[in-house]
Amino acid sequence: MLSRETGDHAARLRAGIGVTGALAASAAAAAAVPLHRTGAVSVALWLFGIVVFLGAFVPWGSLRPRRPSPDAVLGFALALLPVAVRILSTQHDRVHGDELITAFHSATDDFSAKRFFDGVPQSADWVAQFPSPWFVLQRAWFAVFGATLDQIRYSQVPWEYLTAVCLFFIARRLAGRATAVVAVVLYSFLAISLYIETTGLHFIAGTTLFTAFFLAALRLLEDGGAWNAAVAGVMTGACYLFYPSAYIALPIFGAFWVAHVRRIRRADFARWVLLPAAGALVVVGPFLAYAFTTYNYFTERASQVSFLNHHTVALDAMPLARRVPTVLAENTVRGVRSLWTDALGGAAGYWFGEKALFDRVTLAVFLAGLVVAFWMARKNAGLALALFTLAFAFLTAIIMSVPPVPFHRLSSVYPFIALVLALPIRLIGRLRIRPPVLRTGLEAIAVAVVASANYGYFSRIAVTESAPTDLFLADWVNTRYADRVLYVAAFPGHAYRKLAYWAPTRRKTPTISDYHGDLLRRFNTEEKYLYLVTFGSEFRERFTKMDPKGRYILLPGEPWAIYLN
Repeated sequence: MLSRETGDHAARLRAGIGVTGALAASAAAAAAVPLHRTGAVSVALWLFGIVVFLGAFVPWGSLRPRRPSPDAVLGFALALLPVAVRILSTQHDRVHGDELITAFHSATDDFSAKRFFDGVPQSADWVAQFPSPWFVLQRAWFAVFGATLDQIRYSQVPWEYLTAVCLFFIARRLAGRATAVVAVVLYSFLAISLYIETTGLHFIAGTTLFTAFFLAALRLLEDGGAWNAAVAGVMTGACYLFYPSAYIALPIFGAFWVAHVRRIRRADFARWVLLPAAGALVVVGPFLAYAFTTYNYFTERASQVSFLNHHTVALDAMPLARRVPTVLAENTVRGVRSLWTDALGGAAGYWFGEKALFDRVTLAVFLAGLVVAFWMARKNAGLALALFTLAFAFLTAIIMSVPPVPFHRLSSVYPFIALVLALPIRLIGRLRIRPPVLRTGLEAIAVAVVASANYGYFSRIAVTESAPTDLFLADWVNTRYADRVLYVAAFPGHAYRKLAYWAPTRRKTPTISDYHGDLLRRFNTEEKYLYLVTFGSEFRERFTKMDPKGRYILLPGEPWAIYLN
């Protein structure tokens, strides 16, 4: 008894020292941010704080070498399937501009220690800023494998693999090993997931972090323990360092706490609030310091796409008290109908072929899965929380966003859609059909039908998309006029330079983007000039007047003109 009390006292002392030290290290790093005195020491303190915080709660006494469980081997092996499908389904002639722009900043921005906690892009010439960790990790990938279009996509493979691993262990906890296998297989071919994860887009990592957070919170709910509370807190904070699609982590963790309170009839405040909050604060502290003292990029994107920014003549004429419920009601109806109705969903360049979210087969299975999930959730708190997560994501990403329906903002819960799809299929495995091999065969056929329907749906959508024309234009210009300074007549920060960076032929001379008028005022007829002019027809006369001997070429079917001597 005495040794047990001594052990408990030592554990509490270690936890107290660890939490205090971790918070102090993170606070020291954060204090340097508003003073613009961050450096290697600040970044090291931040990392040290995270390690110390987690180390204070590692259950060292239960750690011993042991063989991995069969379920662990199965989960880590099966997660290779969605990775393989995504690699094999990636198309070179289907490229989204956003993956090139984010990768451009990964490849070119200053990620020295003094800028680590700044927002990215560090120049205010894109839609929003984001925390730096994803960009830093992609830069590291480029440093090892090279900065090419293929590597933009391959840099997302670790995130896709970890998402599948987390999905397996979530599904296993909620509905058993067989359901976990079906969920991962369906996720491998899920059309909406393939649409995003065959690119190199930023928010693939947001899906990974949120799925890992949900698994950590589920472990805390079911297993308890200070270690699980510490991990859940750190993962909650990590969700806010990648992409806004994962920012629902905090309210979802609140829902987990409510479920815990309902189960044990007490708040357990220290383990469910204080400890996770400390872990989250250690992770995000220096980044919050930047947001509060320099620029708050955490709320920037959400404010841009808020439903309050939806304007029509009729809506603008309404008082706010009437306008808000009107827009929310319209968005709800539109969002629900977009599950099966074409031309309602797809936004911001993620058009999804102007198709419905689900094909007919997947829609039927998904609706059946919701019925099964609600039935099981009566006695399964974790599954109830998965359903709540789907509903909350739908509310924040669809109902509370500007139309049209932005399917891509649901990306954090794509794995949960696969889980719901798996539930009714697994019912086949519980039917009393003899011999058992027939039952297994029927279940396999059902999986194959849903997977095939999704892959076919994705393929039909993918063929409607292509690469940005700026890539081809850049390759043509860079091949023929590699020795000239390139002027882009548009506006400072125009996306051409970022897209052209990934052209097969790289440009070695500078690219200067500015307003048409400013470039015309600085026009130099004595140099060998090369201009790309947006709104080429409108500005033809003004440019040719500067040098009548120059050649002004309007590109048919494109917004560009080329002007050179």
